[in-house]
Amino acid sequence: MTSSVTPLKQLKAQSDVCPVTGLTLRERNLLVNSFKALGKDGLNTVATSLLAWSVENIEGMRDKFVQPGAENSCFSKLLQEENFAAHSLVVMLSLDSLVGLVHKPDKLLATMADILLSHVHRNEGAVQVEYFNRFAHKFSKYIQQQRHLDADDEEVLVWDKFMTSLVKAADRVITKKSPAHLELRVVGPRSCCTLMKRTSRGTGGTAGTGDRRPPNSPTAKLWFKVQLAWQRWAFGLGGFKDKHRE
Repeated sequence: MTSSVTPLKQLKAQSDVCPVTGLTLRERNLLVNSFKALGKDGLNTVATSLLAWSVENIEGMRDKFVQPGAENSCFSKLLQEENFAAHSLVVMLSLDSLVGLVHKPDKLLATMADILLSHVHRNEGAVQVEYFNRFAHKFSKYIQQQRHLDADDEEVLVWDKFMTSLVKAADRVITKKSPAHLELRVVGPRSCCTLMKRTSRGTGGTAGTGDRRPPNSPTAKLWFKVQLAWQRWAFGLGGFKDKHRE
């Protein structure tokens, strides 16, 4: 007669698997160490690099910042903008918050869902879930490039598994929200990405050139600082101000 008792090793292996991402304990530790190595020179440096890479490699991303057909010089100038750097750091801090919760599946999923909800179902032109899916599938390519790894390296594969499964799980969470709740967000405050899309008319740029650089006004700078402060508060990242800001 075959015993119905699950072997101890099998039980331990099952308990080690994250119910949200499917990552084992060893894979989660690998992910944490990989992110630490990625940001060894400070999150400011890697943040701008990541967003600049995303604009060039993720479909539809460039149009969020520069109008189609705009000269490359417009985007080159954008990379030097303080607002772009601030926006980039917000993206990186969000990733850092997710990695920091990799051993806490409930909080991890809730945080990812909050990030999605802060973008989707907002004003026209805001980033939608489709972008997050594309970002999730592409992010491992960025890791591969920055860490000088082969495409089949375990570190690359773990990042792909983490990002894609997390976005899918969070998407399932927000689709369960009531239609009334989602409809309210359409008329709510603009998402953080819409500021990056403003045309340059009246903001120091050349009208009609297709330059969508963010306004360099004190108000715009203040908005990004407030946005960054909100991210720190929401994700418990208050300690990053001295460590990562220049």
